[in-house]
Amino acid sequence: MNNAQFTDGDSITLSANAADSDGAVRDVEFMVNGASVAVVDQAPYQFVWKNVAVGQYTITAVVTDNEGAVTQDKVKIAVNPADGGVPPVVDLAYPTANTQMKAGDQVVLKANASDTDGAVARVEFYVDNQLVGSDETSPYEMPWTATEGSHTFKVKAIDTDNLEVWSQEVTVAVEGSSGGSGGCAGVPQYKAGTKYNVGDVVQNMNYKYECDIAGWCSSNSAWAYEPNTGAYWQEAWTELGICAIGPVVNFTTPADNATVLAGENVTLAVEATDADGSIAGVEFFAAGQSLGVDTQAPYSANWLASGNGEVSLSAVATDNEGNEGKAGVLVKVSDQPLVASLTSPTSGTTVGLGKAINMAAEATSMSGTVTKVEFLVNGRVVATDTSAPYTAQWIPGSVGSYTISALRQTTRV
Repeated sequence: MNNAQFTDGDSITLSANAADSDGAVRDVEFMVNGASVAVVDQAPYQFVWKNVAVGQYTITAVVTDNEGAVTQDKVKIAVNPADGGVPPVVDLAYPTANTQMKAGDQVVLKANASDTDGAVARVEFYVDNQLVGSDETSPYEMPWTATEGSHTFKVKAIDTDNLEVWSQEVTVAVEGSSGGSGGCAGVPQYKAGTKYNVGDVVQNMNYKYECDIAGWCSSNSAWAYEPNTGAYWQEAWTELGICAIGPVVNFTTPADNATVLAGENVTLAVEATDADGSIAGVEFFAAGQSLGVDTQAPYSANWLASGNGEVSLSAVATDNEGNEGKAGVLVKVSDQPLVASLTSPTSGTTVGLGKAINMAAEATSMSGTVTKVEFLVNGRVVATDTSAPYTAQWIPGSVGSYTISALRQTTRV
């Protein structure tokens, strides 16, 4: 389920329904933040992902059939600290996938957000993975001036405990104010109330239409006769087909909301297709700066990760007719190559003399593999664990206060 919430240490069942109408399913590969965690080659297509650490994850199920055809679906989940509160809930109220916009329109982006165990601190609005503004009070709204092309919209809610969650992403195609590209070059844009004759051709929302009945075509009642949207438009117009089909672009790596290490070379890779032509090239961007153009599939570019925090990565594909399609992801750049945190016991825990204390730690490596975690009491190693989940027990030998810590080691790969 998209935007599902889990607790630190939970075992999560990844499950996919897969079928092939003209053949057979070869396998289903489950991926977490772009990394493969399991391949299942028979139904039911399930995998139990154990001891999941705190964080936000994108889960992708990649289905391959017996002919090598591939399709995929993805969801986002959040894993929260066991005692860290409940994250907020947020959804993008406007725009929706069916929203129609024209370049130059003054649009108000809207979101709904709530928090069950506190308050929403702010809601951030993102267009094409770029922060365009935030609102700290309900109703959560942000003005935006529409620009021509395909755009992605999503919002992020942050509560007073600094827990955050993303909404689902919505893609909207914004029509050009002057209209016309590709197969509609030179075709006038429909305008309600304009005098049209039988046989006149107009364009509207990237489609061409021919006038059949002059009086109805020329009506100023757009609600009734605007091509493709009016209640009775088919009585006045005949659709002649799409003007131009822009490229479709999808990031294959890195995954949305992935974490990368500052100073590391990161490969940006996309799949780009064009239904009515060919891809002329794909230009890659990091934080708005061009990384170069790739004119041959597979389309990729290298980026030396820089900064600290969220960075927008995007790819713009151009087809042989000059139409564009784009996609983007947000990644978090970290300057910490290895991170360890003690999750148990918590500070201030009291135990009886001679009773065992359960110790647990989380450890992640951005540049290699965690080989072991050492548990220290007052600076002395008392236990070592070489595999996740990293746990150990220690029995205090005398009454007193103790400082427990975790030390991690890694092997670079």
